[in-house]
Amino acid sequence: RDSKDKDNEGAELFAGEVTESSEYSLTDYDMEAFGDLRYCPASIEMNDFRRDNKRRVFYVLPVGELCMAFHNQAEMHCEPGPPSQSPPASPPLQLRLRTYAEIERVLHLLPVPRMHKNRRLSDPEIRRRQVVESFRQLLRTNQAAAVSRVWQLLEPASELDLAFFGRGRALRTLSAGCEGVVAAASSRRHWAEHLLVLSRTELTLLKGPESRRVVTRVPMGSVLSVKPIPHQETPIPEVSFFQVETFPRIYYFMVSSDELRDDWLDCFGRLLGRGTLNSPFDKQFDLSAAAAQVTEVEELYLAKSGCWRLDRKRIFNYRRIVFNPAFLPAANPAELVEGILTKAAFLTSTQAMDKSSIHTWVSFLDDISLLQTLNLSPLSERERAALLLNLYHAMVLHGCLVLGPPPAWTNWNNFFNNISYLFAYEVVTIAELEHNILRAQMSRPSSFSMIAVPQNQFPGLALSHRDFRLNFCINSGSRSLPSKVPVYRAHSLDAQLDEMTALMLRESVELDSVRKAATVPRVSLQDFNSSAGNATNMDLLRTLSYYLRREDRLLLARMLSEQTHISVRYKAPSFRCCLFAVTPPPGPGDGGPEKS
Repeated sequence: RDSKDKDNEGAELFAGEVTESSEYSLTDYDMEAFGDLRYCPASIEMNDFRRDNKRRVFYVLPVGELCMAFHNQAEMHCEPGPPSQSPPASPPLQLRLRTYAEIERVLHLLPVPRMHKNRRLSDPEIRRRQVVESFRQLLRTNQAAAVSRVWQLLEPASELDLAFFGRGRALRTLSAGCEGVVAAASSRRHWAEHLLVLSRTELTLLKGPESRRVVTRVPMGSVLSVKPIPHQETPIPEVSFFQVETFPRIYYFMVSSDELRDDWLDCFGRLLGRGTLNSPFDKQFDLSAAAAQVTEVEELYLAKSGCWRLDRKRIFNYRRIVFNPAFLPAANPAELVEGILTKAAFLTSTQAMDKSSIHTWVSFLDDISLLQTLNLSPLSERERAALLLNLYHAMVLHGCLVLGPPPAWTNWNNFFNNISYLFAYEVVTIAELEHNILRAQMSRPSSFSMIAVPQNQFPGLALSHRDFRLNFCINSGSRSLPSKVPVYRAHSLDAQLDEMTALMLRESVELDSVRKAATVPRVSLQDFNSSAGNATNMDLLRTLSYYLRREDRLLLARMLSEQTHISVRYKAPSFRCCLFAVTPPPGPGDGGPEKS
């Protein structure tokens, strides 16, 4: 991608063609969740047999939706000729596949809304968003002249449309299985055409219909269930979908019709037994055998998304893909994340993968998948802070469960900058959650930090107020931090922050009245600035004294009252890591600041 930094000019170039609007926009949660589906619900990477059979990205355009939208919005019709009083009949084939170049030649493409995350989106996704925005604005502006161009783009159906969405792609039965062409999901809005081959021993995805290059192998013994996906829960209701569930992740496949989907389900049923179809496992299902099939942990627990430029990042909450959150059961965001942290803590305390822990693993992975489309906009700052603290600690524990705690300081940067969640339509690493969201209004770490601080911005997620107590309550697992964290809750957040700050300072602050010296955890004075001006070391000590033990608070008060210089030394953090426990917050008299 060619990308030129023109922050003051408002015309940043993406993928060679896509420009941004001049003003920054906040996330439109309705458009992110399902509003884009009526304009361009997906892109599909596939072989273009019309031209040298090379892989190209095609964008799915729903003909019926666009025709109806134009008719209802502009009282127009999609076919040339005199105006009609009723919408035109939908064409027999409801979907079209068009390349970006084909769309650009016909439709005037508009800039995409300017957002900080645009830099992190993949080329196919930023182009898809431009197509969505162009159709969306075209409907708003009511341009009569554009209708004929749109129809020119959509009609007639091409050979590729007929081949991919038509009824000609039957399964080929093999001696010990079957094979056929499907599209497999790589993200909520991106798919890739593959040859799916089933045998009694494994499910194999090949790069394309004419390729023998293996993309994915899944042991059939690891398959828990195979079932169709209801049309209303899919991104493209005009075609059919089925899913193959394994312990670490679920694979999603698109085919052209219900009949072809049922043929695939029949093939799975013959190979695995009918009990595997349409019936997700329950508490009585023994997952041990399926879990034992997981051999490549990093490949199966972690996934790349076709929507994002991840570089070395890996997404950890991708067992399920949430295509349309409108059909999910209503969930309280705070309770969801509290439950996730509680389950992560249970898993870290379990020594072996017994039956109970395996079921908790699956439940945990399913719960964190729901974070992909979480909407935090209704939450207050206090509610958001409690949720984000719980999420941070869950991500640290999750990373330790999968990869193990960082064994040395040289591993910290990779751990905190590569472990990522899809969260509220963003990709967020542990380091970004700490420095760019929780501590967004606070100081940046100086050169002593072993973690490269990301520069990304997350408006709408980031906290807008500075709170020095976060320095002592964000627990990375370092041995210089407390060995336990609470489940934070909005209604008691102030008391919990006070109690954890006190617990941290009681264990780490050292006072020497003879040498007039104080040793404190390494912090930045900028985080203690007030409206009266910049903080000094004496201001820091006065603030921290509230959280010390009674005897230490009295000693520090006497040292401050003597009006002599107190030498402040900063204790370097430990880069040895250990898992922390998740407990209720310490009660009064057990770690909270003592009242004088």
